Parts: sequence; structure tokens; C-alpha cells
Amino acid sequence: GVVPASEALTRSLNIPAIRELQEFGLNRFLDILKKNGFTTFNYDSDYYGLPLILGGGEITMYEGARAYANLMNKAAGYNSPCPYSTGSAWLTIETLATGIRPDDEANWQSYTNSKKIAWKTGTSNGNRDAWAIGVTPQYTVAVWIGNASGKGNPDLKSVSTSAPVLFDIFSTLPQTTWPAQPAEELTQQTVCKHSGYAASFNCPETKTILRSKNAMAAKLCPYCTTITLTPDGKYRASMEDLSGD
Repeated sequence: GVVPASEALTRSLNIPAIRELQEFGLNRFLDILKKNGFTTFNYDSDYYGLPLILGGGEITMYEGARAYANLMNKAAGYNSPCPYSTGSAWLTIETLATGIRPDDEANWQSYTNSKKIAWKTGTSNGNRDAWAIGVTPQYTVAVWIGNASGKGNPDLKSVSTSAPVLFDIFSTLPQTTWPAQPAEELTQQTVCKHSGYAASFNCPETKTILRSKNAMAAKLCPYCTTITLTPDGKYRASMEDLSGD
């Protein structure tokens, strides 16, 4: 079913990511990855296909950690080679900080000494690698768990292996800050409360969200529409049909 983009990102939902890449374009996405500093994508976009957005290309831990650090630096307004705008970077790290943490960290917001962390996990095909990367303005932590031989193991799942280690490491680090909202880089957008698309006059309920000023124009809600029916209510008709023209 339909889910918010923030939930699709934090829960690593594959179908929304694939559909997003189909709309955005493989070549454009591969170009952005290279601009982010990844040097291991040596083939064209046709070689990787749509699985590229699901991790269908090899990277190094160093370059992955650096990309997250650059994203945080951009969100904080520092000099950064990150190819995204400051507003987009800030909205992304805010979303990544809302992910449901492992069991021991599930209620982290209830503790006064808890740390706000933008983080993401990933488990490779065949359960050969379990990754977790977390970032704050002061620290970037990357964790890999797996077999040196590359052999897979069904128990190698990032949420239960590398993620707990990530938060254990952060628990030993000093308290950190968090980037202030870059108000000048963001704008308010009225969206349909039910679909998340830009609201039209047909949407019965709306809400206001923040989006980057540099983001593409939002599409109008395709679900809340006015439909004209024949007088007996049995068939859909256009106004021309009803007028007899």
C-alpha cells in the first residue's frame, strides 16, 4: 500500500525505492553516486539496472562512511562536496534519525542523555554482509559484520548484528550537537493529508510539510478528483457527454 517517503526510507522498503528510481532515471542516479565520491561503479547504468538503488553495486566502507559524513556536513551548512542542497540534506538526516532502533535503543528518546543519530543499515544479497552507518555533526561510525571468506549466513541481518554494535559505539562517545533547521533553504508545502501529494482543490483534508526550495515542483494529488457521472449514476461521463455536444 501507500506509505510516506520517510517510512519507505527508514524501513528500507524495496518497491517504493524501485519506483522512485524508475521515475528519476538510472543514468542520473549513477551520476549522483559518482559525485558523492563512490569510485567503484565501473560499469554503465544498464549493467546495474534498477537493483542499483537497493545496493546492487559494490562500495567500500570508507567511501560509504565519507558519503554520510558529507551529507551531515552539508546539512549543517559546512563546506561539503555533497551534491545535494542544504535543505535536502537536512530533511534527509532528520528522516534517518527517526528510524526504529534495535530493542535496547527502542525508547532512546525517553532518556535525557540519549543521542540523536542519523543512521541506516543494509544487508547484502545472500546475507554476506551486514552494514550500519551512523552520523552526527561530530562523529561518523561505520560497522561491517560478516565472514572474511564472504560466506553468507541467515543470521547475518544488519538490524540484529551491526546496528546494535553501532549504537554501542555511539554510547561510548561524548554527547554531540545537531544541525539547526536551515529555514532559508526550506519552504512550506500544502499536501493532501491522505496521499502526500501536493494538494488540489479536490483534497478534503490537507497538511503542511517542509520541502527543500531546490526540490522539483510537487505533483498534484492524483487520487482526490472530481468525477462526473450520468444522471442514473451508472456510468462515468464527461461534461461534453452530459451536455449532448
